[in-house]
Amino acid sequence: MTGPLKTPPLEWRNGAPFDPNFGDIYFNPAEGLAETRHVFLDGNALPQAWAASRRFTIGELGFGTGLNFLATWELWQQTSHQDAHLHYISVEGAPMTLDHLSACHNAFPEFAPLSKRLRHHWPGAVRGTHRIPLAPNVTLLLLFGAADAVLPQLEAQVDAWFLDGFSPALNEAMWSQSLMDEVSRCSHVGSTLATFTAAGDVRHRLEQSGFEVERTKGFGNKKHMVTGRCVRPRDKEQAPWCAPAPPRPAGRVAVIGAGVAGLSVSTALATRGANVTLFDQSAAPGMGASGTPSGLVMPRLVADTDPSARFSAAAFRYAATRYKAAGLLGEVGGLYLATMPAEEKRFKTVAASGFFAGDDLSVLSPARVSEYLGERFDHAGMHIARGGALLGSPVSAFDLANVDQRWSCPIEALTSDDGAWQLRGASEIIGSFDTIIVTTGMDATRLLPDLAGPLTSSAGHVIRVSGSGPALPVTFGDYASPTPDGAWLGTTHEAADQLLTAHEAETEILSSLGRLLPNATKDWTVRETWRGVRATTPDRLPIAGPVPDKRKFLQDFAQLRHGAIYNAPPMPYRAGLYTITGLGSRGLVTAPLLGEFIATQVCGEPWPVERDVADALHPARFWVRNLIKGRVV
Repeated sequence: MTGPLKTPPLEWRNGAPFDPNFGDIYFNPAEGLAETRHVFLDGNALPQAWAASRRFTIGELGFGTGLNFLATWELWQQTSHQDAHLHYISVEGAPMTLDHLSACHNAFPEFAPLSKRLRHHWPGAVRGTHRIPLAPNVTLLLLFGAADAVLPQLEAQVDAWFLDGFSPALNEAMWSQSLMDEVSRCSHVGSTLATFTAAGDVRHRLEQSGFEVERTKGFGNKKHMVTGRCVRPRDKEQAPWCAPAPPRPAGRVAVIGAGVAGLSVSTALATRGANVTLFDQSAAPGMGASGTPSGLVMPRLVADTDPSARFSAAAFRYAATRYKAAGLLGEVGGLYLATMPAEEKRFKTVAASGFFAGDDLSVLSPARVSEYLGERFDHAGMHIARGGALLGSPVSAFDLANVDQRWSCPIEALTSDDGAWQLRGASEIIGSFDTIIVTTGMDATRLLPDLAGPLTSSAGHVIRVSGSGPALPVTFGDYASPTPDGAWLGTTHEAADQLLTAHEAETEILSSLGRLLPNATKDWTVRETWRGVRATTPDRLPIAGPVPDKRKFLQDFAQLRHGAIYNAPPMPYRAGLYTITGLGSRGLVTAPLLGEFIATQVCGEPWPVERDVADALHPARFWVRNLIKGRVV
């Protein structure tokens, strides 16, 4: 399902926020907070349930005004262990506007500081998964979209559920059997739930999904409510090669490679308190392809609803937020240029997809594009308000203060012995670790030779010119990004056996830009040329996830050559081994979210991407495809 999400047409009746679509109020201002505490907090035995936990996960159907979340956050602040972390997951099909949230929260002034922080990070009515770290020990994961579409895509183990949609009589879809099955799938034995409704159909569906339920005293004039405990979680239906790696303690973690991917995952793990050591063969971070002197933070515009489109949008949102917070993105945005009518159509499709905020993307007429460029342009454009060019090195967006850093330390090999990993240098064992994450781009194939098949290298040149640069970064495959005295221009895509000289690269880039921007290029003089090497994949998506055991995979999944795709054990993984590679030319955009994705897997947290997106990034996806098509693996 695509298209912008609708915000609820909020009305106020007797001082209560009312949704006319469902004919029901969100809460009673006089009793709403007391009801939340009775039904959801007491109903799940909070805070006793999290007293001994270092990580506690709550799942909610129906974020609504956020009252349940604010009450839980306050209770967590007051009662949790100082080293514990709350993960709060909430599904919402019609997210409120900021103005509506503010108006609703005015009824509860005791939450004013928490409400202000929530509203500051509010993503708006944007489809998809939004991971929001609101405090060092509180993370909010919002799943925006129809519940029956987004909940099946959640990968998490929930400890306590708040089932809080509008009443079953008014919002039947929120209480369906299939949705209760998904609640069970994301639970473990002992997970609890609470809901205000005591409807017999709801109790029956929960029992069918593996919960023992009990009618207990309701709130106020409501005679009963329901609490429950999971005794038989539903199976996690998924193709066996996409099953998550079995959980194991992170222990000592080694991250190999200090490009943006390695910096991102190192920071993400250190933030979680992990013991992380970062290795790189260079003398400082960001010296490989990530060290490009010019970088654009722009989404890949995919006019579809498939995992590629959703990943591109989510990665861009996450990266733009990260770089903006670090002071690395300006206010002018960036501009995509269409070069043919089909691209204009694609721009409009992406703008209407619902995966971006309404003011993030603006389709511009040729006349408006011409104004931006200062010269005639005959096609449409797309302005990306939150995008643009990095104003400095991406290294400064990542905090390595709590990461042990080992520079000028090349890793020659990885060996595994009795559940531990050894990092080997040229002549000695450098260290022993429980978890290894390889983020070395094309060089990853040296340490992980089984991944060599799908990865190919692509060199890219960028050049710096003096003269009059564009008013804002513009791209149409190639790009021009303004500097104080000119522009950075890029970029070439050179196969390993077709490398260009610096002069050839300059000629190619200037010729390409000159065809579209003839006036801008007249006074350009080349001042500097830079080349880096990227690792790319056939489907233009990164490789990110736990690394499988290829030999055992080929044994267990040989039947794929004959069309049998489900009768196999789960994917055999090399325990404690992960990778991020194949980022291509968009590593600056995709690496921040990928770092969080790997960190959540290592630490057993809710994933910040949908399950089918994780499948699309899986390191074994090309093996599976080749087996199914009868190709060499």
